[in-house]
Amino acid sequence: MKQFLAFHPLLFAIAPILFLFAYNIDEVPATDLVLPLLIAIVGTLSLLLLLRLITKNYNKIGIITSYFLILFFSYGHIRDTVFSPAAKVLVTPNLFLLSLWALLFVAGGFFIVRSHRDFYILTKFLNATAVVLITISLINIGIYEIRTINLGHEEVNEEGSGLELSNAGDLPDIYYIILDMYARQDTLKELFDYDNSEFTNYLTGKGFYVATKSCSNHRTTYISLASSLNMDYFKQKDNQLGRIEKIKNSKVS
Repeated sequence: MKQFLAFHPLLFAIAPILFLFAYNIDEVPATDLVLPLLIAIVGTLSLLLLLRLITKNYNKIGIITSYFLILFFSYGHIRDTVFSPAAKVLVTPNLFLLSLWALLFVAGGFFIVRSHRDFYILTKFLNATAVVLITISLINIGIYEIRTINLGHEEVNEEGSGLELSNAGDLPDIYYIILDMYARQDTLKELFDYDNSEFTNYLTGKGFYVATKSCSNHRTTYISLASSLNMDYFKQKDNQLGRIEKIKNSKVS
């Protein structure tokens, strides 16, 4: 019976974590990867050792482990697709889906263990698939890091206009209040059938200016704040820490 080095379980364990990080790389520091990756690797190795007590076939051990990981990481997506938002918090739907997942794992594991096949070709296929998934995430992360480095060089080489006040004597205090995620009047009326005119009329009556057709300059709060406080529109994504630093040490502070 031919056996092949089944390293795909470890790659399948870390692939969803790397994919999620690559998708949210502009909001999550790389240090947050350490703990999830460590838990995934240790958990996968523990399952591999446990299955070693059931069968000595490394191909079968690897396939069962990857099968478990696929069920594990797909659970939330399947639940969100099948059940409504209200039903997802109930015990019954979750209990039903967990029972079904447990049944699928036991049935699939039993079939693999009892099978007389060597699963040599399937193991090679799973290895190749896992490598492709990891490679895609690493390429996306690499592209982002290169783009961030280039953007950093461009910003360093920029010649700032430099704001100078001719008279920096007694200046008034300025309060910059951000009502984050607070929609404008027409949006509240159109989407939520809520009339917010009492509030906006109160503000205008007190001398405030209310922009009736305002739009956010960025979709993420910290980037939007960094943009406003530095009077600059960021056309490319930068790393999270860089934008937070621009908030702390902005041009208007």
